[in-house]
Amino acid sequence: MSAPPGRPLSLFERALYGDGSLPGNVVVTACIEGRIDPAALLRALSQAQARHPLLRCLIVEREGRPWFELRRTPPQIPLRIIDRRSDEDWLTWSERELQRCFDGRREPLARLLWLRGEHRSELVLICHHAICDGRALTHLLGELLRDCDGPERAIETRDALPSFADWLPAAVRADRGLQRSIRWRAAALALALRLLVRDRPAQHYGAIYRELWTLDEAVSRRLSEQCRAQHVSAYVAISLAFVLAFRAVCGAQRIQRFVAPVDMRSLLPNLGDRDLFGIAPTVELRPGKTGAGTAAPDEFWTRARALQAELQRRIEVLPAKVYRNFLGLERLHGVFDRMVVYGRSRREGRQLTLSNLGRLSLTQDYRGFHLRAVRGISGVVGATPAHQLVISRYAGRYDFSLSSDEESLPRAHALRIREHAMDLLMALTAPQAQPHAEPAPVSAEPVRAA
Repeated sequence: MSAPPGRPLSLFERALYGDGSLPGNVVVTACIEGRIDPAALLRALSQAQARHPLLRCLIVEREGRPWFELRRTPPQIPLRIIDRRSDEDWLTWSERELQRCFDGRREPLARLLWLRGEHRSELVLICHHAICDGRALTHLLGELLRDCDGPERAIETRDALPSFADWLPAAVRADRGLQRSIRWRAAALALALRLLVRDRPAQHYGAIYRELWTLDEAVSRRLSEQCRAQHVSAYVAISLAFVLAFRAVCGAQRIQRFVAPVDMRSLLPNLGDRDLFGIAPTVELRPGKTGAGTAAPDEFWTRARALQAELQRRIEVLPAKVYRNFLGLERLHGVFDRMVVYGRSRREGRQLTLSNLGRLSLTQDYRGFHLRAVRGISGVVGATPAHQLVISRYAGRYDFSLSSDEESLPRAHALRIREHAMDLLMALTAPQAQPHAEPAPVSAEPVRAA
């Protein structure tokens, strides 16, 4: 009897999933005004499973590796309904769900929590990062909202489970020189991992927390207008403000790397815009020396334009590195356990990830309800998210989520960082702080990060 259809997890997916004992989740909350039909919501979840084969998979062991195994009659995506008691309930529940592990052996790697009120509700969507990045998460949320509000429609069930290599351009798969280079690099790295990595205790961290806040429409509009006037993306301006804030609060040497996750869909032509996908390469942001964490308006915008130009250059050379690195990783499954030991024994907290989701393209008005806000997009992979900032914009408002743990960054310090960054951005958007704009050296389009 043949085995059920499926495919092995890529090494990057294995790293995100681990052994299932640590969280690897992404979460988003939709704030709803109006009424949702429970039967329609269940139907929407069923349609999502038909549309996305990864939502019909369980994790199984085959040939010494974890596989996505496609089930013909999969377990349903869990829907939990809880009576809504206050406007703040979603904060507690979303944080709890963010840290609650999936059991991929028994359930799909997605679940939905409905905080149900008479006139207002929140839908908290949680997915595992192994199948879903921030962009895929918000697309999936949009599909659920659309399907639970519209008439029942026929959905063609999709069964294809392409591997990472299937998404690559044909020219990359056929490049023999690249394959030879990958083979030698991977062999050298595997040998080093076998010889040099010894069993070491895993690092332990403090309690995970998130700081969530939103700018009002007027302030958000002024920030966007000022960025356009200065030929700088809002993402770069906000990122630089937080670099300055971290250095002001933590010192210039505490955070050694600033990185931006980049949406891989532009690099993988066979991957659809709305396909579920959880892998995101990063590029390093190099803001240079920034003094004591402050900057006059002219100096700030000059630095921002330089940072944007450097970021654009790094993104332009990213494809070749991505193809080489990710194909090389597929040759390291035999030393995956050594990689896990090495990764968990290294102390986190020296890096700030600045993730940009940009403007969310979600409909606001439906037949039965209104989408008031999209809040708290966050992720955690492993024992700590230290440190992560997620930036998004919906309904004219910028939304922020700053995550870490109490040992790597005490929450009191995170509050000071938030205040410092926001004060800096407010000062830059004040009428008297608007310097003469200079020509843009590169495209001012925001970097779309995962």
